[in-house]
Amino acid sequence: GYFYVMVIGMMISIPFLTNFEGYGFGEGEKAAWRWSPTMDDVSTGYAVWMFPFPPQAKNMKSPLSHDETLICAYSHACEAFEDHTKINLRDLTDGTYFHNYVRDHAYHKVRHMNDFPYHIQAITLVALLKSNHGNDNVCVRTLGGTKKFCNNTQFESYDPYESDELSSTNYPYTLLSDSRSEDGDHFALAPRELMGAEKFAMWGVGDIEKRFCGYFNSGEDVQSYAGAAWLPFISEIRDKLQAVRNYDGYYIGNALMEASLNTTEKDYENAHKISLVSIYSTEPGIKGMESYIKNYTESVHPFGCRSLLTEKLLKQRRIKSYFSACLTLTTNMQGAILEDQHTNPRYVANEILKPNTRRLPTPEQKTKMVFVDVTDPKVVPESAWKSENAIHLNANVQDWYPNCSKKMGRYSYSYKLLSTYANQAKVVVTSRIHVGLPAAALGIPVIFVEGGPERSNWLPGGAQRVGRVDGLLDVFHRVQRGVYGKNWTFGDLTGEVPHSDGVHLADRYRASFWNRLKKTHFYRDTSALFGMTPFQRLGQKKIETGFQEDFHFLFESRSDLGWRTNRAIEHVFYFHPNCKVVVHSNQITLTDLEIFVETGYNLVVQPYNPDSLLKEEDFPFYKLRKDKPLQGSLPLLLLRQHGGIYLSKDTLLLQKIPADLEEGLVLQENGNPSLAKFDRESKGFLSSLISMRSKKRFETSDGLSWRVQVLSDVDTVKCMEDIKWSLPDGLKEMIAVSLHPSSYASTETIKIDTKCYQFVEKLCIFCDEIHWDFN
Repeated sequence: GYFYVMVIGMMISIPFLTNFEGYGFGEGEKAAWRWSPTMDDVSTGYAVWMFPFPPQAKNMKSPLSHDETLICAYSHACEAFEDHTKINLRDLTDGTYFHNYVRDHAYHKVRHMNDFPYHIQAITLVALLKSNHGNDNVCVRTLGGTKKFCNNTQFESYDPYESDELSSTNYPYTLLSDSRSEDGDHFALAPRELMGAEKFAMWGVGDIEKRFCGYFNSGEDVQSYAGAAWLPFISEIRDKLQAVRNYDGYYIGNALMEASLNTTEKDYENAHKISLVSIYSTEPGIKGMESYIKNYTESVHPFGCRSLLTEKLLKQRRIKSYFSACLTLTTNMQGAILEDQHTNPRYVANEILKPNTRRLPTPEQKTKMVFVDVTDPKVVPESAWKSENAIHLNANVQDWYPNCSKKMGRYSYSYKLLSTYANQAKVVVTSRIHVGLPAAALGIPVIFVEGGPERSNWLPGGAQRVGRVDGLLDVFHRVQRGVYGKNWTFGDLTGEVPHSDGVHLADRYRASFWNRLKKTHFYRDTSALFGMTPFQRLGQKKIETGFQEDFHFLFESRSDLGWRTNRAIEHVFYFHPNCKVVVHSNQITLTDLEIFVETGYNLVVQPYNPDSLLKEEDFPFYKLRKDKPLQGSLPLLLLRQHGGIYLSKDTLLLQKIPADLEEGLVLQENGNPSLAKFDRESKGFLSSLISMRSKKRFETSDGLSWRVQVLSDVDTVKCMEDIKWSLPDGLKEMIAVSLHPSSYASTETIKIDTKCYQFVEKLCIFCDEIHWDFN
């Protein structure tokens, strides 16, 4: 049999068969486990453990046979075993009844809370059986159990969509029971208390008073989904102001906070489990939690700010922070099928149907124009506003909505909104941030309508003058009546609506979120399980023509790796998000730079053979020997073979590079290329290198129409430490700057507000990685 596994963010197909000899289990316990003779012998089998915690030692009477593969979702849960396999459950369930449950796992985590891992265990076991098309020689079991299951027909009545209660889904308890246990012990192999081994909380609101229906913004729940997606399951929902107080579990903070986090000094002890990735707050809120934030940023990680205003206020207090945008940009849902009995204005009254009711529309079949709380309808053409394909929705949970005051009543409302965007909308027009951001994350063009000239407080949820959305709106098309450059240019929306240029910005924010969250093993494994990464970049089809497409780096040893190298690559993708970056190396592998692949960028690592790069005509002319090629010529030889632009790891792009950039090169002080542009099979570049060296024309681009500023060791230090220092003015366009290798490598941090801070630290993709400090 074959299935898909996750390896450094890529999918590969491998055989099921793996040979296991013996394993130890239990904390500090080393025991050799052998196959129990009481179990039936089969040709291929899978022992499955999808829970985030290790099984109890008492249940490990039957570990693994020689012909079984251990499938384990969470590495730390199976670290007692020598090896295990991870699966992409999204791929495994593709085409099955369970696929929507896996795709929309964030919603179902809220529905099923502590029961969610039990559903994932059952879905995995049944899906494995279904994937083998009735092959009775393939069997599955829960890790530790003695009973194998070789046919999926006995589980056909199981339906995780049926109810929020496990007992009402025809749950196949037999998958978790064990013949050695007492009768009626449905959870023998995964006892309920196992789910208490660690806590995973999202912030949110439970039941509300009925009088608040009609005023409650579903955007609150949409933000909760964004955090829930990365958690293995949800053990509790916490008030966002009390989220970390007296709490010892994991928590992802992404919220608008007008007041302060309520904390005590004891809460510092659990700070390493807290991820404050996307928070908006103003002066009063920051002041009340300043002590906690300072401790957090000094011991855990810089503070992720949802607003440029929040970032500014924190830096004024010398608190390390960065603009993160909003975590809802990572929203990834398929959406449910809704019945079609109700139309405007009660479209969300349509019930959620089972996945097998009818097919979801393809992207080409999505024809609906979805309008949500547009503050200035006058800006929208009447033909679009009143179109038969227009769906008009409200972000606030309506007071007529069934169970609007109950938790799952509200969450079903927000889920229906997201479902409508995901599988109905060709375009979303809104004035709501938490409509626009998740819609953009789902790959839908968003037109954000700002208030007309007579409106001062044009955001439905409150005044923009407080800075709630500073920095967020640039990911959308922006329209504002009476404002130059913000005209409506989309006609009646019947044609194709293009994505805004802001999708590349959104991709950078998404990449930074993943770079931050993957550092927590639970979140990293959850991402692999549900196929959340590698990201499909939103801007991969938003291609600008007329710019360079191929860039090259040469890393001769693993010592070339590090954050400075990453920054050089980031600068290329910052300005050329759809380009291809080739890293030439015989020692470095793609795993070393997997973060770029995981976030959707086109980076490859390619070995090279120096001998194969040289041609016969190179030798008599340059008196070169194959074993001693001309120093510094290797990058140019690579360009002759491939064509494009070469950059050293200390050279940072400052702008987009046109495709017709004239050929040439600029050298560093040591005589090696800093930046070079040559077409494939270009003639005479080696002679150019020799000529430049012989005339000592280092650090210059005289004779070229473009310029690279090569900094000396002294200027490199000033660039990183002296806020008064600036780059020299020049008549020619500066396309890049090259820092002195040894000075750049020996300086641990860059001072804030220096020139190097502006282009090294601000022109970033993984902006959560901070390499600056206060003066």
